[in-house]
Amino acid sequence: MNPIRYALFGGIVFLAFAAGLYFSVAYRGGHGAPDIRGLLWPDPPQIGTFELDRADGGTLTEKDFAEHWTLVFFGFANCPDVCPTTMSTLNRVYEQLRTHPHVFEKLQILFVSVDPERDDPELLRSYIGYFNEAFIGATADDERLARFADQFGVLYMKIATPGREGYDMDHSASVLLVDPQLHYVGIFSQPHEADDIATRLAAMVNFLEGAQ
Repeated sequence: MNPIRYALFGGIVFLAFAAGLYFSVAYRGGHGAPDIRGLLWPDPPQIGTFELDRADGGTLTEKDFAEHWTLVFFGFANCPDVCPTTMSTLNRVYEQLRTHPHVFEKLQILFVSVDPERDDPELLRSYIGYFNEAFIGATADDERLARFADQFGVLYMKIATPGREGYDMDHSASVLLVDPQLHYVGIFSQPHEADDIATRLAAMVNFLEGAQ
């Protein structure tokens, strides 16, 4: 990404983070209010119906989110830096959360490709498997993909690469959390550190399970 595009997406991520911080701060006026950065509370958005194509075959829908805590990350296999770094971090988060069985047993991590033109199922399976065989990979045609991304306020766009063939993809780089009732309840903005994400995720789960 060039500096202008970094600034654009950095601003978007900042706004999303600020929203999470606002909800967290706003709730501090209530009883048992949490102090968890990135928590979208007390009125988290509801995730509606969607349909994506799984890299391992079949269809991924909102029903696959039920009864799970789902971390969602949007990216693409040809991403040179942000995506592989974040996926490696998510693999460490996944392993660290084994020490929190009440979280780990319901945890799933979803990588959604915003580049369906190039990320066919075979490539997507290979990409996901490099980081963790337990991760889920999915994508969809432009219309279904946009509808899914819009539910999180995630932006992405195809960018021409002057002087060479092909194109690049710009995309929001935050990791997003959906609860078992399909509420969009958390956002983990850059910089991503495994210890920080694992700690905050466990705290979010503990609070939200107690708040239900």
